[in-house]
Amino acid sequence: MFSFPDCGVPILYEPYLFLLRKELVFCGYGEPTCALHLMLQTARYVKKIHPQLKLRVNTNGLGNLENRRDIVPDLAQVLDAVSISLNAPDEADYNKVTRPTLPGAYEAMLDFARECRKAIPDTGFISSSFRPKCVTR
Repeated sequence: MFSFPDCGVPILYEPYLFLLRKELVFCGYGEPTCALHLMLQTARYVKKIHPQLKLRVNTNGLGNLENRRDIVPDLAQVLDAVSISLNAPDEADYNKVTRPTLPGAYEAMLDFARECRKAIPDTGFISSSFRPKCVTR
């Protein structure tokens, strides 16, 4: 067991766990870029000890909006890929589905995608298929 420098979080680490892996993905419950400092610190550490691993983040694309600054240059230093959740085909449906708490979320997500694509070529949208509108008889 060891702790990440500067944060004191104990981590169980087995080096062999990564030997057969090709990619490490930052994702899960909650938005990874809301803990940007920890995500970047972890990514730097993983790159140092496992340079062969591809690092990717699954994100809602609101990292710039949430952090109130352009985080793409920071991401480009450590990530190989960015997958942005496209939760709806247009702004109206996006707002219904995601109920964003920050104004301008849909446009901010699209702007984030454009900026990521410039700095991290392996950037794309991911989507669980959009649900068709219900039809009643």
